[in-house]
Amino acid sequence: MSDKKPKGGIKVAAEMLEYLSSQEREKILENVSKRDPAIASRLRSQIRSFESLLKVQNKGMQRLIRELDISQIVKALKISSDEMKSHFFSHMSMRMAEEVKENIAQSQKMKKSDVYDTQKKIVDLALELESQGLLVFSENDEEWVD
Repeated sequence: MSDKKPKGGIKVAAEMLEYLSSQEREKILENVSKRDPAIASRLRSQIRSFESLLKVQNKGMQRLIRELDISQIVKALKISSDEMKSHFFSHMSMRMAEEVKENIAQSQKMKKSDVYDTQKKIVDLALELESQGLLVFSENDEEWVD
């Protein structure tokens, strides 16, 4: 008899889903939800996507932005929601926010895959900062104080 334990589970599945575009990930999660809403909910709670940055608290978001160059921010925000853009802009100086807005407006066409790659790199950096205790993802809607 083999002592091999099954590898995988929710955490591994969520990590795999993180590599997909948000549209692809959402399609899969919708299908999972139709079959097992509880599993879909558990997967959603484990996924760290670009949209997860909306849950990053003030000082952590400021720290993340300091680690990025403007071209990365511009590329990542090119197709982001207004909510995400506002989240980034609210954690940077007015001058920097204006520069990013201008660069987004003036930016050339770019491949979606390049945008998603940049977003993934930013998420990876956020996860690294989280592991160092320099950034916190709020797991619920609870408000935090500095």
